[in-house]
Amino acid sequence: SRTKIWYSTRYLTGIFCFTAVFGQNDSDLYPSLNMELMGMVSLEEMSVSLTNDVWGWTDALDATEYVLLGSDNGVCFVKLESGGVPHFMGRLPTHNSNSLWRDVKVIGDYAYVVSEAPGHGLQVFDLTELRDWNESMGTVIWSESNHVSGVSTGHNLAVHEDSNTLYVLGSNLQSGGVMIYDVSNPLTPVLTGIYGESGFFHDAQIVTYTGPDSDYQGDIILIAANISGLVILNVTNPTDVVQISYTSYLNAHYAHQVWMSDDGAFILMGDELDEISSAVPGTRTLIWDAQNLDLPQLAGQHTSNMLATDHNQYISGELTYQSNYKSGLRILDTSQWSSGLLTEVAYFDVYPENDTTGFLGSWSNYPFFASGYIAVSSIDRALFIVKH
Repeated sequence: SRTKIWYSTRYLTGIFCFTAVFGQNDSDLYPSLNMELMGMVSLEEMSVSLTNDVWGWTDALDATEYVLLGSDNGVCFVKLESGGVPHFMGRLPTHNSNSLWRDVKVIGDYAYVVSEAPGHGLQVFDLTELRDWNESMGTVIWSESNHVSGVSTGHNLAVHEDSNTLYVLGSNLQSGGVMIYDVSNPLTPVLTGIYGESGFFHDAQIVTYTGPDSDYQGDIILIAANISGLVILNVTNPTDVVQISYTSYLNAHYAHQVWMSDDGAFILMGDELDEISSAVPGTRTLIWDAQNLDLPQLAGQHTSNMLATDHNQYISGELTYQSNYKSGLRILDTSQWSSGLLTEVAYFDVYPENDTTGFLGSWSNYPFFASGYIAVSSIDRALFIVKH
């Protein structure tokens, strides 16, 4: 593996970024606890200026795992080889212009992509095209398999695989609420529902509900952060979306992202701007008791000893995987959620310079690969593959 170290500096749309590229043997340059660095791919290698969201796809044909990494100029595809070593394959270019914001999600063998670039719309890409790639082909520039122009911009996507349903959030339509698409025919999404009565939805998760609230067993439930609070919708019938509850909280500055526990008992939420506003003394995670969907209760608030701005987090089992920008990937045990407690058990800091507020470091992570490898996107540096 490479051990060469070099540095570069540049300005990206008004944001000063410091970029360092290291070989795999230099994992000690990144502070960590109970984590192993498997490999990384630099921004330079991917020919991108910055990265944003990240998701994953596992090919059912042979269980090969792929990382789908959003960037300013498209979606980068990275194949995980033996030992979690990442190999950059190429890119699906943006539909039109570059943007700081891009989101990608997967249903079956298809990726769906939105961006805040005006006129970008919804891209569809058949991921089975990646099967034919090998290293001798070098960097491949793939073409979108289809494009849907009904929506111009979108901030985020959420998916419900059980019903083959795609949700566009924070778009230019419906006050930034929800645009619901049926993707039973993956290449031709069909708009089946809209909802804007609860305002702008920044991010959401959709589940087939099997939690403790007997009133909603088997229903399709959407949990969302809508800047000012926690919103829960019943979206079982996309033509008749019903708000179950809206709950606010103290020191709300920008309710950013939510994720429900596997058993449906609690929800974790991050507020992206509370640290910057000095409303809290450290990175804050809100812990919601969601055993009654009609009346969620705030069970507690976890505050770290760092002031890093929080961004995306995902729960898998009893662990939550938080991308907290400059403090990197933080893994917390949630088993004592009912007492309002979270306990950090591991971390990998992709921004070793400091752990302060600001929008550099880890944008997001994907902790759902069966192999246990975790993809961590770093806005200003690289894609990291780590394991806990």
